[in-house]
Amino acid sequence: MSRRDNTLTEVLANRRWLRCADPFPYIVVRDVFTKSFYRELEGSFQEVLSRGFGHPGERGRFVRSVPEHKMPGYDAHILVLNSGISGPLTIFISRQWRDMLASVASQHATCDVQCALHHHPVGSANGWVHTDLGLKWFIDDPQPDGVNLACTGRTPTGARQAGGKARPVVRSLAMLFYLNNKWAPGSGGETGLYLSAHDPPSKPARLVPPINNSLLLFECTPYSFHTFLQNRHYERNSVNLWLHRPKNEVVARWGESRIFDVERV
Repeated sequence: MSRRDNTLTEVLANRRWLRCADPFPYIVVRDVFTKSFYRELEGSFQEVLSRGFGHPGERGRFVRSVPEHKMPGYDAHILVLNSGISGPLTIFISRQWRDMLASVASQHATCDVQCALHHHPVGSANGWVHTDLGLKWFIDDPQPDGVNLACTGRTPTGARQAGGKARPVVRSLAMLFYLNNKWAPGSGGETGLYLSAHDPPSKPARLVPPINNSLLLFECTPYSFHTFLQNRHYERNSVNLWLHRPKNEVVARWGESRIFDVERV
């Protein structure tokens, strides 16, 4: 049986998801998966990391910068998960995982999913305080389960290269799953949550520590301010995932000016 065939009831350990309201609504979960399945995830992540770092556009290895992630102030190596991967990490790009996140967050989301492994070497710099309410372009190339991983990037360039068939959508839900971390209080590497985009990264309203087998989930809104905080002593690793909603729905709710990276074409 492939890992993609496993059901969440087989691998989930914790059904108690803690909802928090300050400084914006978010959910945290500890001990997300069973110990045995978490060890499989950890081993799979470590195997990818052991391949070393590659060059932009190279598949199967972490890269310092790829077109979708040319973001100044984000000091990480990234590997985008796609339908070509196998093993336990495919749970994050499965329809059952997408459906569970959307249900927990009461989200009306498309089946467009963007998911990547993130690795911050020791001493990676603070990020910048931002929301994830960003524009993305997808073409329709779904997996058999309906999940569509075919993101062409943040600009219309990918849409034009795809023959004009790409659709603009906006991130609606962000998830960070923490794994392979040797974290201790005071070592940094947390996700900081903020009241305002003008808050210094060093002064978050709340800290979410990168504890192994834990998860952070929040709706992407004009007020979901967050960033990565410098990891002073240990590497910081995570699986980052976003669900999306149609652009017109976001514009109707908050206005086009609230979407960052918006391209007017």
